[in-house]
Formats: sequence, C-alpha cells, structure tokens
Amino acid sequence: MIPPSLKVSTKPGQLHFVDTNNGWAVGTVGTILKTTDGGETWVTQSSGTTSRLHDIHFVNASTGWAVGDDGIVLKTINGGETWTTKESEATTLLRSVYFRDASIGLAIDANGSVIRTSDGGEKWSLPTVPATSWLQDVTLLDETTAWAVGDTGAIYTTSDGGATWTRQASGTDEFIFGVDFTNGTTGWAVGSGGVIVSTRDGATWTRSDVDTSTYLLDVSFAGVDNGWAVGRDGTVLATRNGGETWTAQDSKVDSSLLSVLALDSNTVLAAGTDGVIVHTRDGGATWTVARGAASIRDISFINPREGWAVGTSGTILKTTDGGLTFPRQSSNASVDIHAVSFLDAARGWAVGDDGTVLRTDDGGALWSRQASNTTRDLYDVQFHNASVGVAVGADGTVLTTNDRGETWTGQATGDTSFFGVSFVDTRTGWVSGEDGAVLVTFDGGLTWAAQLTGASVDLFDVFFLDELTGWAVGESGTAMATVDGGAFWLGQASGTAVDLLAVEFVDSEHGWAVGMDGTLIHSSDGGETWSRENVSTGNGFHALDVLDPLTAFAAGDMGIILGFKGQLKSGFGLGVWALGVVIALMAALLWGLGWQRRSIRRGQVWKPNLKLSDSWKTGWRTKA
Repeated sequence: MIPPSLKVSTKPGQLHFVDTNNGWAVGTVGTILKTTDGGETWVTQSSGTTSRLHDIHFVNASTGWAVGDDGIVLKTINGGETWTTKESEATTLLRSVYFRDASIGLAIDANGSVIRTSDGGEKWSLPTVPATSWLQDVTLLDETTAWAVGDTGAIYTTSDGGATWTRQASGTDEFIFGVDFTNGTTGWAVGSGGVIVSTRDGATWTRSDVDTSTYLLDVSFAGVDNGWAVGRDGTVLATRNGGETWTAQDSKVDSSLLSVLALDSNTVLAAGTDGVIVHTRDGGATWTVARGAASIRDISFINPREGWAVGTSGTILKTTDGGLTFPRQSSNASVDIHAVSFLDAARGWAVGDDGTVLRTDDGGALWSRQASNTTRDLYDVQFHNASVGVAVGADGTVLTTNDRGETWTGQATGDTSFFGVSFVDTRTGWVSGEDGAVLVTFDGGLTWAAQLTGASVDLFDVFFLDELTGWAVGESGTAMATVDGGAFWLGQASGTAVDLLAVEFVDSEHGWAVGMDGTLIHSSDGGETWSRENVSTGNGFHALDVLDPLTAFAAGDMGIILGFKGQLKSGFGLGVWALGVVIALMAALLWGLGWQRRSIRRGQVWKPNLKLSDSWKTGWRTKA
C-alpha cells in the first residue's frame, strides 16, 4: 500500500549474544526476543512492560539486563524466562547498558548522564559526566575503564569506574552513535556523515577514509582485525585490517540497521527498523534475512474470523480464529509484499516488489506466481470479482486483468507512482499517488482522467463507498473527501501531522484512518472531524480492514495487529481496540496477548495483557 521509502518508523532495538547460538533482541512495546540457534528463529519473552526497550546486555546465558523509556531497568537471572523491574533513579529514557560482570554495569540516559551500579543493578548511582553532550553508546572494559560517545564528536573515557570522565579529541564534529573496544587500547567509533574513527592507544583517534556519507549507527569487532559497521538504508561496511580500509557488503535489506554484533570473524548479526534481523556465516560474503523478519503491509479479511496478512520478506500469514493465531503460509517469494485482496475463503491475490503478482485458489495453501509483465514495484491490488482486477505501483504502473490475473495489461498514466486503488464496480475506480495525484476511470482502467485535489503531498490511500462518496489520505496528516465522485475534493482536519497510510469507511459517516507512530483515528461525521484512538504502541500502522461497524483490524510495523470489537451508540468507535496479536515478525513468532472484549469509554488507554498462555510460554514458531 505504501512505497519502501516509508518503511522506517520504529526502532526494533539492540542485539546481544553470549555465544554463537544464544542471543536476545529488544524493541518497542516491551518486546524481548530470544534465539538459541544463532538468529535463525526467535521466541518472544514476557518482559512485563509495554515501555519501549532500547538496549540489552547479558554477561552469561542466565544473567542480563534491559533498559528503556522512563528509566526502566529489567533484570533476569534465568535467561529471560522471567524479568523483574529494578529502580534506576533515572527519570528519562535509558538508551544504552553494558555490564562487565554480574555486578558492575553502566547505563546512559537521555540527558547524557552515565549511571553506575556495583550490585547487579539493585541500586544505581549518578556519576559526574559533562551535561553538554547527548551520549548514545557506552562500552565497559573492566571495573574501572569505559568509553562513552555522543553528539558533536563526543568521546569520553573514565578510569575510575565512572566517577569522573575525560573528553578525548575525536577529530570530528559528527554525531557518534556507536563504539566498540577489543582491549584497553584498541577501539573504533562510528557516526553521521559516514565517520569512522579508531584508536590504537586508547587516547588518540584517527579518522578512516570511507566511501560513504550515510549515517553509521553501530560498530562491532571480533578481534583487532575483523569488524563491521552498519547504518541507514541497510548499509554494511566490513574491514579485515583493523579499519584501515572498509568494503561495502550487500545486507539484502533497505531498512536502517541500528545494531551489529560480530561473534567471530565469520558470524555477524545486525538488527534494524521494520523488525529486520540479518546474519552472515561467511564474514559477510552473503547475508541472510532471519526467517519471518518482517512487518505487516496489508491485511484482507473475508469475515470476522478469517483473514490474511502480508508483509516484508515474502511474508504471508493466515488466521481462522479472528486473529488469535496467524500461521505462516509459503509465498515462494522473498521480496516485500505490499498488498493482498481476497474475494472469498479460496481466491486471493497479492502483489509486491519487482512486479510480483501471486494468486491462490485454495486459501493460500498454494501460492503461484503470475506474469505481470513489469519489474516495477506494485503497491496495491483490488479484485472486484473472480476475473476483474487492478494493480498499481511505481512510476505510473497501472495493470488490469480480465482473466483472474492470467494476463495483465499496462495502462498509460504517465510516470507518477500510485499507492492506492479503489473500485466500486468493474468499471468505476480511482487511484491515488505522488504529489496529490488522484485519477478516475469509467471503463475498467482502459483510460484514466486526472482529478484536481488541491494537494501537493503524496496520497497513500484512497477509498470509495460508491460512485460519489470517497476519501483520500496521505503525507503530513492529509485527509480529504468528495461527495461528487472526485469532481471536487475538500480538505479535512485530521488532527495529526504524521503520515496517514490507509483509510476506510463503513458508511457515509463512520470510518477510520491509520498511519505512522501508532496513529489510529476515527470519524463519525464523514471525516469533518477526527478523534484519535488511544492504543498502547508507537509502531506505524500500514493497513486497515473495516468489515462492519462492529469489527475492524489494523496492522503495521514490527508485525503488530490490532482488532476492534465495539458497538455503535452515540458515535462510532465506542468499542475496544486491543492488541489481540503482536506478531514478532522479526522472529516469525506470534505473541499471544489475549483479546479484550468488554466495552470501554472513548479515550481510555488499552494496554496488552502480557500474560502468555501455557502453550506459548515455550515459544511458538510459525511454519516456514
């Protein structure tokens, strides 16, 4: 439904491994994941919190800590089976944590302060550190020696366990995001503008000549020679000579990589936005996306119990119990799948990158590829009956079919990318796209006419109830409506400035729209006014499917899926938005959070029930 450039919206968190098999990752909504097979598969652990977690560190297979928003510190002594909250004395978010052993650790808060513990995190003190720097990362070598890095080229070191800190000359004013030391003298730091600096004496820093200007967000070395740096847009750089020269590697993803961990000279893992986890077993010659590492891009339900979800890395999931479980289906595709459309329990289509079109006639048990005659990315698809369908995508792509997708015909529309499509019958439909574009057809897509929307921003979705009544949403909270088939579009005040990615109405008055940063809004007056629903996630929503006034689903980043159960009273939306399932697709897992089915007052905040059912405590894995 949306272009790949809008995939990045949340931070799935950091990685830590104690050996080549056992590791953990943290992220939004209190997410903690564990792997015991080197990152091939992951299981979700119950953290007991819905706060965003920013970092995690283990000193052995049993003892570890996680830190996050509002100064939260979690500790486990059983490998994450249970987590307990510790008092940190911090009132702002903690962005980084590092423990030397089971007793001594450091953490950085949002104000640039470094807090220290000497009793395993039971109590924390607040050492002195210059408040002029916004620190991002810390590494602790022993009981007394540590380095911390941050803005304006800040590199600080301590030799007394954090009681005092000394700033070192980094040779750069760039923002430094990550630091790693292999011994007391040899270390590296990376940051914005493609900066990589290194030291061989623990005091003097030298900048490397790197052929990139992108933000580098983390660095990790296995020994003094073999290291990797990661950053925006899937950037991976590797060195085999201690950082004298760096070579780009293909990570196979375009999501920003925020964390990297080199376990040895061949085994490296990296985690990033969109729930992505990638790993290599051959020093980076080939990188593999962890099974199911994906976020939801679109959903299609045929009734309140049966539906499908599609997403990045070829993900297709199906539920037959209203979202309680979502077993994985084999798509036979590795590209991102952006949209799905089902007519009934058997017949459905999905589209994605590189002109991918998939069809199933048995509810997804078998998906077959269809020839689309394009290599351009496809962002949306709609079938009005078993034969007639339309798909839209990049660079003016509009494809039509009259034979169930056996053959697709391209239509001339120019070079504007289209992100949304909505047909009310086999002949009348609209598409929305870049720079406020809305086109209409009255002959099944053979010819298209541009409509004047008055918008200059990208419109990511369009929805029509009938040949007259429709809505479109897009960048910067843009919302607009028409009651004359698009001859005239009227802007609406959505009440938000974030990008809105999907919209749907059940009648001329009642509808929802969703977007980035956990935005979910509803209207009971045709969009003249919108009210925001309170949902306990900051993850971006990309998909929306409203079945009737009582049932709706929304889905998006980090595999999150929310379900609505409600009733129409004085206004629409008097019901329950609940985290029925959080699909940790970065691990291809389902996290059972339990549906909330009681009515609530508008404005009440819903938080997930984090108690896992017995069948999920040992970890549930989807079928590949």
